[in-house]
Amino acid sequence: MAFLRTLPNTLWWITLFLAVVAFFTQIGIAVARSGAVSVGMLLAEFIFTLIFLAIPLGIGWYGRQRGSLWYTGGGLFLLVAMARIFFF
Repeated sequence: MAFLRTLPNTLWWITLFLAVVAFFTQIGIAVARSGAVSVGMLLAEFIFTLIFLAIPLGIGWYGRQRGSLWYTGGGLFLLVAMARIFFF
């Protein structure tokens, strides 16, 4: 039973770790494309990346605060579902 109580916190940390990896991956992609794309386009992509990362992080944070496995699991699932946006 203790495992189920700590699972939302663990899922939150996994979600946060993946979001940080996605953030730095996007910075690396932006640097690699900086010669081929305008600064305005790179800035717009970066802002949308932050918005898209904030959604699953917010859901996961809410679940962590409430101790809800459904919300934290949902935040992680949403982040993994959007992995194509962040990592490719």
